[in-house]
Amino acid sequence: TSHLHTRVRGVKQRRADDWEWATSGSPVWAGLWYAKRPRIGGGGAAVWAIDHGLPTELASPSMGANIGGHLVAEELYRHGVRDIFTLCGGHIAPIYDGCLRYGIRLIDTRHEQAAAHAGDGYARLTRGPGVALVTAGPGVTDAVTGIANAFQAASPLVVLGGAAEVRSVGRGALQEMEQIPMMRSITKWCATANDPKRLREYIQTALRIATGGVPGPVFLELPFDVLMAQVDVHIKKRVKRNGRVEEMGELVIQFGSLDELNGLIER
Repeated sequence: TSHLHTRVRGVKQRRADDWEWATSGSPVWAGLWYAKRPRIGGGGAAVWAIDHGLPTELASPSMGANIGGHLVAEELYRHGVRDIFTLCGGHIAPIYDGCLRYGIRLIDTRHEQAAAHAGDGYARLTRGPGVALVTAGPGVTDAVTGIANAFQAASPLVVLGGAAEVRSVGRGALQEMEQIPMMRSITKWCATANDPKRLREYIQTALRIATGGVPGPVFLELPFDVLMAQVDVHIKKRVKRNGRVEEMGELVIQFGSLDELNGLIER
């Protein structure tokens, strides 16, 4: 046991040394470093359902209510996002909950500027979207330098920023400020998601614009009440059985088994 503990401590120290070396020059190297690191599996039934083309609401009956933050994480996962650079903040906590559900790795930095730079570096190495998640107000302003750098480098950085509740705009809510005007000159596209039912659409648009044509950073503002709103996440998928096209939700009730239903879809 003592020998095993010594080996574990050695591995942890080597990883800490690698991280210190990777971030000693620029936070961009942090993104490059993490892009090469192996991921630890996670996500459970929800991830299994997505990977097998099933509605996520059927993954487990005990997952609880679905809120806007869960939809954001689910849509990111559907589009291949497996790592997010962030600094913990209350306005974006619902997205963290969704990331835990879908097994997305949260890489917590010490400053939002580092999160944006790391997302930039991750995007350059993987040639896909790098995602940074920052909280409202000072979290967004701290990320400005990293976003501007990605804009100059034509890097597909996707920045998701928290915001005060829509119903509290203009009332001096916690960390409330006009974030969109600040982002217009240093992003390809920026918008505010005011409707929880359109969160999937907004995430899809952000990813498409960031990676399409000449790549570049995008910014999506996500108010806290939108992320906390309960939403219906059912995605209708049609399958053919006995010459008829039927809704997957109806078939689940008939078959009563995800494994049996998945076998039908594969056939």
